[in-house]
Amino acid sequence: MRRGEGDSHWSREPRPAAPSDWATGAQNGPVGVRRFVNIALAACAAILAMTGVSGVAGGAGPHSAYGSAWAWTNFTHGPAPPSSAGDLLAYDEAANRFVEFGGWNGSTLNETWSLDPTTGAWIQLHPPSAPPVRADAMFIYDSTNGLDYLFGGWTQYTNGTYVRYDDTWSFSLAADRWTELFPSVSPSPRSDSAVAFDPGHEEIVLVGGFSGTAYLGDEWTYSPTSGAWTPFTPSGPVPSPRADGRMVYDSANRTMILFGGNDYSGPNFTFHHLDDTWSLSLASGEWTEILSPQSPPARDYAIQAFDTLHDWVLLTAGFGNRTILNDLWAFSPANGTWWALAVSAPPPGRYAGVGGFDAVDGTLIVSGGAGTGGLLNDTWSLGPPANASTSASGGLAILLTLAAGAIMAAIVVTVMLSRRRPPRESAG
Repeated sequence: MRRGEGDSHWSREPRPAAPSDWATGAQNGPVGVRRFVNIALAACAAILAMTGVSGVAGGAGPHSAYGSAWAWTNFTHGPAPPSSAGDLLAYDEAANRFVEFGGWNGSTLNETWSLDPTTGAWIQLHPPSAPPVRADAMFIYDSTNGLDYLFGGWTQYTNGTYVRYDDTWSFSLAADRWTELFPSVSPSPRSDSAVAFDPGHEEIVLVGGFSGTAYLGDEWTYSPTSGAWTPFTPSGPVPSPRADGRMVYDSANRTMILFGGNDYSGPNFTFHHLDDTWSLSLASGEWTEILSPQSPPARDYAIQAFDTLHDWVLLTAGFGNRTILNDLWAFSPANGTWWALAVSAPPPGRYAGVGGFDAVDGTLIVSGGAGTGGLLNDTWSLGPPANASTSASGGLAILLTLAAGAIMAAIVVTVMLSRRRPPRESAG
């Protein structure tokens, strides 16, 4: 949600007109044996897919993990942050809480809120001080030190002037306290950067953003331990300059996954959205563009999170092709493939909303943003029904046992048949 000098509305991209109505086997055995083995293997693959395991024949797709077994739940109730877009959200793993800050609802904000993803309850926090009002800043949780870090963002002064920040702050949920930090060197003032935390190197990785006049492609790392920002120049190809792309840390493969964004936005719907996917190896420091057989439509302002239980990147919402989106996709970093998912009764489409993955409850959280009817302050959860894991666990164990038994029986029969001597030829 970028604002630049001369814009006549809150987004540099014109908002689409609101519609009149909207709502929310054995290879060498006999044919019969091969068929038996194939059926058993297929059954086993299906059962593994039910659990979200992807390791059979190159990896099962995510449909069974996120399809009929998962559902969207509207968590909207009680007090909540104001309807807004461009908010900042980070997931505090230690506390199992999301922390939200700032945003825009006609003017930029600096309220601090906490969300319990298990119950959907929001609580407004009241730290002694807070960063100045802003939207679209970098905001990320440092799992090593248990702190959230904020950098940059934008605000609009009362005289109409737009300003980008280059300040750095930390927030402690445990202490309910913001602390301004003063690194000797910082990235240039910007908003709308892509960001993720690398726990292996204990660094925050920042990519690109928008300066107010130009799209940026530089890369920086921030060390919470030393308090220093350092420019980072990877070797080889790199993503093009952009803003409002989304990046997450893939803990299974120690990479950063970057998708989409925008590299031009002007008046009268003249803009250019991106649909490319990149992987940054944290071991080598090299970017690799991933060419999936299919991928989400080009967009910016999406919500992207890494599902640590299934090792998939989840993506939803955003703005592309003059359309506010609410589709759902999953990306497998292991095989470089995007999958379109169909989960019934999704939330209303939105962009410049916030979200993240709750690793304790195994759910994707979506909140706020701009929809076809204006700004939102709803909260949604995507995950298994409350009784899915308990009701399925006993039957799943039985099915796994049966499948394993079927495969073993097939192998035994195949070996026995392969050892049979051919019939003797009659003497003649």
